[in-house]
Amino acid sequence: MNMIPMKKQINKQEPGNIDYEQLKWILHEVNLISLLLIQITSFFFVYLEWAVKLTEMADGKHHIGDFIPAHELEKFMKTYSVS
Repeated sequence: MNMIPMKKQINKQEPGNIDYEQLKWILHEVNLISLLLIQITSFFFVYLEWAVKLTEMADGKHHIGDFIPAHELEKFMKTYSVS
């Protein structure tokens, strides 16, 4: 029994030999990834525009302090204050 692990055979191509099927698959995957990134970024910007509009629409409207007593508001603000 040979206890020395054998190295895996690496399939090396000749310098001028191109596997066009593999190249087509790689380009297809790159294209899919770029389309996905475009969809993600466009969704992000649509969401961002919506959030800005919603914030502008809420300007001057109700605040949490309008609905709870002053001592409860102070307790809430102490609990969730950013330090």
